[in-house]
Amino acid sequence: MTEHPAQYLAKLKVAMTDTRNNIKAVMHMPYPADPLLEPELMGLTYYQVALIKQAQLATLGELDSLEFFTDRDIGRPAQVNVNIETKETLESFLRKIAIAEGDIIEVETENELGL
Repeated sequence: MTEHPAQYLAKLKVAMTDTRNNIKAVMHMPYPADPLLEPELMGLTYYQVALIKQAQLATLGELDSLEFFTDRDIGRPAQVNVNIETKETLESFLRKIAIAEGDIIEVETENELGL
């Protein structure tokens, strides 16, 4: 019979308050695979089994699982932020759009709005 994770952690002398190391320790515990039901998982760790099961979900079209693997395999898409500084007013910007589109846009200035 496989030992309980708390017993495993006690043997490793991992402090119960050290969450990060507890997670690492449990993920590296031997997975208690049933030799009749899961012979392919015998001798693997919880971490290895989790990766296999996540990969199986990805191949079945589970998008979160697929994203998980592609993010780790080829990396997340780069996020590009572009800052544009302009001295143009909203009114002149809208007038340029109106001229380019051939439409007339009525623009009320802040003074006309009483702001």
